[in-house]
Amino acid sequence: MYNGLNENDVHARKGLKPNQAILDHMGFYELAANMYRTALTQQYLTRHQIESVLRACHIHKRMGQRVRKDHEELDLEMPENMPVVPSIKEAQKRLRDFEKERK
Repeated sequence: MYNGLNENDVHARKGLKPNQAILDHMGFYELAANMYRTALTQQYLTRHQIESVLRACHIHKRMGQRVRKDHEELDLEMPENMPVVPSIKEAQKRLRDFEKERK
């Protein structure tokens, strides 16, 4: 779905450190695109009774290409170009700090 970029490439492109989880820094639309790809893959694997890990990886990649094609056809922003958001862990820390200040 990231046009052939591997995990390290995505980290570098988004300016994330190796220890930062990519999922923790995805915005709503990027997360939705990834969940859609995962849901399509799961349904396909189940419907076609695919048990081979190698075949499953191939299908997952193919579904990512399909989601990417939809983005292109609809003239939407590509996942690798979507903005990085603060991690949920950082947001939780800010919320805890805010709650402590209120007390």
